[in-house]
Amino acid sequence: MKRFLLLVLAALIAPVIALAQPAADPKRSLRVALLLPGPITDGTFNSAADRGIKAAEAKYPNIRVTKQENIALAQVEQAMRSYARDGFDVVIGHGFQFAEAAGKIHKQFP
Repeated sequence: MKRFLLLVLAALIAPVIALAQPAADPKRSLRVALLLPGPITDGTFNSAADRGIKAAEAKYPNIRVTKQENIALAQVEQAMRSYARDGFDVVIGHGFQFAEAAGKIHKQFP
């Protein structure tokens, strides 16, 4: 019975979701900024982010990535705001230290 209800619910919601989503332009690049607290050569945390974003670029050729390394805590909000203002589609702050700044600007740049 639960399975049937889930199928009915999915059938009702799917058209709404499909109509609510704007059509993606397959030729348009997705601009992504990756902000890192350290160097991509650290062999751990930042290197992992670099490998991950490279894998995404390989899988999705329309992704255009800009990386900024060694961002000081005092510069985090300014860097995030700058990329958002410049029209980047996604700004990734790799680390918990980016959370406060993201919380401050998220309403201005959803």
